[in-house]
Amino acid sequence: MVLTSKEIVSTPRFGGCKSIYTPGWVPHIEKCALTASDCNTAANGNGNGGSSSSQRYVIPSEVENNRCKSSLQVPIGRCASSLDDNICSAYSEACIVPDSYKDSREDNMGTKCTLFHDDGGGSGQDDNTRYPSCAQFDKSAGQYSNWRCVLQSSDCMEDRGETFVATQTFQQRFISCYCKDVPTGFCYLQYRQPISASTSFCAIQESDCPSGYAFMSAFDLLDMVNPPLTCRLCKDGEMSATEDVSMPVSALIQYQNVVHSGACYNGNRLEHCALQSTECTSNAGWTFKSTMEMKKLGHVPCDANHFTGGFCTSSLDKVGCVNVAEACIFPDRFEPRDSCTIHQDLDTSNTNPTWFGACQPMANLKNSDWTQGRCSWQESECVVGVEQYDKAVLPRYGFDSCNCEDVHTGACQYVDDRGELDFFCAVSEMGCDDPKDYIRAVDLEQLIGKECRLCQNERSDPEQLPTANPTTKAHGDVLKNRLDDLQDTTSEDKNDSSIRSGGGGGGDNMGGSIGGIIGGAVGGCVVLSIVVVFMYMRTKRQRISKQNNHIDDTII
Repeated sequence: MVLTSKEIVSTPRFGGCKSIYTPGWVPHIEKCALTASDCNTAANGNGNGGSSSSQRYVIPSEVENNRCKSSLQVPIGRCASSLDDNICSAYSEACIVPDSYKDSREDNMGTKCTLFHDDGGGSGQDDNTRYPSCAQFDKSAGQYSNWRCVLQSSDCMEDRGETFVATQTFQQRFISCYCKDVPTGFCYLQYRQPISASTSFCAIQESDCPSGYAFMSAFDLLDMVNPPLTCRLCKDGEMSATEDVSMPVSALIQYQNVVHSGACYNGNRLEHCALQSTECTSNAGWTFKSTMEMKKLGHVPCDANHFTGGFCTSSLDKVGCVNVAEACIFPDRFEPRDSCTIHQDLDTSNTNPTWFGACQPMANLKNSDWTQGRCSWQESECVVGVEQYDKAVLPRYGFDSCNCEDVHTGACQYVDDRGELDFFCAVSEMGCDDPKDYIRAVDLEQLIGKECRLCQNERSDPEQLPTANPTTKAHGDVLKNRLDDLQDTTSEDKNDSSIRSGGGGGGDNMGGSIGGIIGGAVGGCVVLSIVVVFMYMRTKRQRISKQNNHIDDTII
């Protein structure tokens, strides 16, 4: 299992403003930040975590847990001028009237701007944050051409005749630049050539690169032949979700703890990222180092999203992409494929997801409920004698099946620098430095009270109903209303079917008898189908109600 070479959009992590230690106050990330200038460096507060407390900037790789992972979490300022329609903006230079700019600490309009979204303080014409451009001006034609969306003016190449164009200028209004359209640069390990996805990560600026990493600008990355990463400020999936579902934007980042990789090393030389030590055995002398060991060496772990699985090639397997061979009905028909990422199948136009197996309560146990399965990485996660491992399947009655964001994983325990016991997520004991330090998902959740997931929900499929695994209670309410509407329609269809299939009367006419038999059979099938749909919807609503009690809503 390696990082895929196929094009997947990657996004940068962001830095944060961390409170500076004062007696009686534990330092923590108070807010996410684009640059160090977004932090309050003057000690003019009381250290209570408010916006006036003294802060220092922390680079993205040093931000704890899953904070500052998304453009939704990064507050920015506003062009507070009528000429700019009060739009959100990352920098004052993108305003027609730069002096009108209010940064995230000065915006007192009662609204919140982020790199992704405007909560409503602007013109109201567009809720998504828009960005400026670089363009070449043709003097003979008197117009701009070769537009390119950018984050800031330093992204423009003056030696190529590019000019910075503010967001709300007349010409720029016809160019739709949203965060999903804005390329970013990346950081890469200087000693490791050629540059690979394992030794690089998307970044906004050079100062966000740890020691030992160099920075490549957005323009140079776009100009690179076969770049290891395609970097954008945000993903299209975030845009689609907020357009199609009425839910808080914070709902898109739902899990606090997700899996990050370890890596295979040749000495202290990083060769490639790996989720498990078994991926390092093909080369003599290579060793596996976990997520925590990577960080101690100053290296940045990879997200699980870009690792690959394979394809179940048997005609009896309907799922397509899966994570491991044992998830197929016929494991020997499993074929490793770069197009099968942990998230989805890149070779399908409709972005079919990758599927996973599940630990299901054994049918012979008293009060067992097979609809309450737990999505799992592999069979060893199941409790022997209590659970059985079910192969990956498509959604079916009573169970929604398993995708990347649904998979519960275990964790490795370790002692941190303060001498305290802590944990990091892993897919198996082979993701730990010592396999004995691994705790299965079920034990992690029931005995320790922590939860790990394989990844966040970052796929884009705007044609689907809201997910049956809602990310917040508000999102769950949206789904509940949609299901109520579906059930009302089902009830009406049921009544219509009864009317259409009833009342033919008896008679000696053979054609009428046959017609009555056929009509009765069809009507019976319709009624049976409707009952199954109703029970399916009812079961999903029960699952949603249970899941809403376990959602982490403290993201932004």
